[in-house]
Amino acid sequence: MKYLIIDNMVYGGAERQATYLINNGIFDKVILLEDEVKYKLNNKTPCETMNSKIIKLYLRPYKDNKSINQLITKFSNKDIVVSFLERSNIINIRVAQKTNHKVIISVRNYLSERYAHFKYVYRMHLIKKYYPKADKIIVNSNESKEDLIRNFNIEAEKIKVIYNIIDLENVDKLKTEKINPAHAQIFKNPVIINVGSLIPQKAQIQLIEAFSEIKKEYPDYKMVIIGSGGLEKKIKKTIFKLNLENEVFLLGNIENPFKYIYKSNMFILNSEFEGFPNVLLESIALGIPIISKNCLSGPKELMDVPDYDNSNIELTKYGFIFPKKSSYKNSYEKELFFLIRSMCSLIDMYHNDKNSLHEMKKKCKEKAEQFSKKIILEQWKNELSSKNKLVN
Repeated sequence: MKYLIIDNMVYGGAERQATYLINNGIFDKVILLEDEVKYKLNNKTPCETMNSKIIKLYLRPYKDNKSINQLITKFSNKDIVVSFLERSNIINIRVAQKTNHKVIISVRNYLSERYAHFKYVYRMHLIKKYYPKADKIIVNSNESKEDLIRNFNIEAEKIKVIYNIIDLENVDKLKTEKINPAHAQIFKNPVIINVGSLIPQKAQIQLIEAFSEIKKEYPDYKMVIIGSGGLEKKIKKTIFKLNLENEVFLLGNIENPFKYIYKSNMFILNSEFEGFPNVLLESIALGIPIISKNCLSGPKELMDVPDYDNSNIELTKYGFIFPKKSSYKNSYEKELFFLIRSMCSLIDMYHNDKNSLHEMKKKCKEKAEQFSKKIILEQWKNELSSKNKLVN
């Protein structure tokens, strides 16, 4: 039997990727730690839940230990169990210590950055303790692989890079859906769009500050941010402070963001770190030029500039990449400057170099073909095949 364990199916990049695998019959059974499903799952793959709702943080150790005891009775040494996200990964490995099933964990982030804050010291301890015990680790970028080797003492032979899937057929279908009539007026103007949780990692406040400067030269532009999160109030205060109430629009979580991205002029990823940013992949699949901070990890690989030196803005086949501020001591302003310049450069292409812009949009769509379901699903099937010997 081939199982998948995942925390829940609330909106998120890892959950979206898991949805593609589930709906294409990769697993015989799915196990959710928490019964919360936002993505559409087919009814062909049985799904079992360990808890009836999202578990409060202080209850997780008790509830997760209870789940471990239940899962020990389900698996045997003939099973392969794949897991996504850190809680599920650690549970998977701990259960395998009793059942001896084959463990494949999927790492969807650049872990040394994701858990760098002191408040995650115990989470880091668990990752360093348990992850080396997995039979195989699947990551979605080469930079994430190097992070696991360098900072988590994991053997390179255990790690396989499989990039994220983009469902090109579905994206092509969803892009043509009508947007909410309440938002239609926004898109009568040129739009800069960002999709991501409203959390410090995504750095939307800095993005809004950059946009306030863009408005001085290009007053017709609007900004749309799709997502929700703990920084919403602070972001709204920033919008008010910069007098952008009628220029920046927070639309919250939207089931189909593709139709909004498709109507936009550019997508901007301003994150401090990522695993492999799905939103960049989705944007290029829609033929929308991108601007990305050179965060760890993924943008350099996706934009085909693996040797980018992080010193200045670089024009790629798909848009612009600009330096992350870690290269400049105490230089938030320097990073902001690069972001503003990148935005101005792409807007200038819209105004003065439509031939290059047309070629860029064409290259975006061609690049997305490398991440099609057909290609990436085949790689997953190969890793789960009984003929493919797992590392012991």
